Amino acid sequence: MVLCSFLLLIYYNGMKEATDRITNLIRKCKKVAGSLHMSCKATELLEKEAGRQIPSANATRLNSTHTMLDAIVKVEEDHPGLLSRATAEAGSTVRFTAMDYAVLTEVCHLLHPFSDATKRLEAEDVPTSSLVIPAVIGIQNKMIKLNTPYCTSLKTGLTV
Repeated sequence: MVLCSFLLLIYYNGMKEATDRITNLIRKCKKVAGSLHMSCKATELLEKEAGRQIPSANATRLNSTHTMLDAIVKVEEDHPGLLSRATAEAGSTVRFTAMDYAVLTEVCHLLHPFSDATKRLEAEDVPTSSLVIPAVIGIQNKMIKLNTPYCTSLKTGLTV
């Protein structure tokens, strides 16, 4: 558990480096997820047409933000316009632009290595302390390889 806390600290430090645009966009996603959860019709629309829901982020779970953002991006990629219809059905005035989706896609790519490492390090039945250094090196290597024209500040903050 201490090992996952280390990754959580890196994540939070990285998020401090994120521009206001990224921070506001994540806040916007949380608003959308919240409004979708308040509307049965919007939830049913997403379930029927996309076969999924948009999970809410939880401040104490590192992967929950990534899972929420990833779900939003995937719904838009697989079913263009569906999220706009669902948010309108929920009575939300929040809308995403094409640039918002581009930035969200990059944020998802940046958070994916942390999500994978956290899942591996959370195992309870096997020793995971030997996985810490390889996980950190793996994250570092993936960060170096990622091309992030919109999220450079976040990438810099997340680099271990």
